[in-house]
Amino acid sequence: TYYCKSQPLTTKKTSQHTVSELIIDGMKFIKIGKIGSGSTGDVYKVQSLDKLIYYACKVTKFKKENDIENFDREVEFSMKASDLGISPKVYLVSIDIYKNEGYMISELCDGSVEAVLNKLSSSAVQFCIQKMLKCITTAFDNNMYCIDTNCSNFVYKEGTIKMIDFSGRWCYFDSFVLGNKKYFAGNISLDQYKHLLD
Repeated sequence: TYYCKSQPLTTKKTSQHTVSELIIDGMKFIKIGKIGSGSTGDVYKVQSLDKLIYYACKVTKFKKENDIENFDREVEFSMKASDLGISPKVYLVSIDIYKNEGYMISELCDGSVEAVLNKLSSSAVQFCIQKMLKCITTAFDNNMYCIDTNCSNFVYKEGTIKMIDFSGRWCYFDSFVLGNKKYFAGNISLDQYKHLLD
């Protein structure tokens, strides 16, 4: 179910949030509980009060000068991956300048792939691995790269597996090569790199 169209980043000069709720672009969400955390912030299960639908809300805390720029890139990649069908749908994005936080409301999935792998049969694990590799290949084919993708950044919902968390080391190909020169020959092109993967 769509909550609203994906929207560009918007800024708020004053905050109306409380400990248990978030107000984003005039829409109120109740925090149900924390479902994930990382170096840039936390992810909560939230419920919209007007639609009574559950979502995931990533709350990113801006601590350094370039954190807003990194959040902007994460939103761009998340929306691009969502359009490709390899990441949960992004519904709403906003920035609260008063609290130095960014918010990304997205589709709520059933759980983390990493958390269930040791409970699955070997054939089911192989299926998950194939689906994760397909997500990574699709991202690479669309010029999105990460040197340290692992199974903690995958979730599942209704038999599908999707990638999450495009923060950190996700970038476009040119930046990827510049940031990881020890892995690449000089002046390698995107097509040359893809050929090496074949």
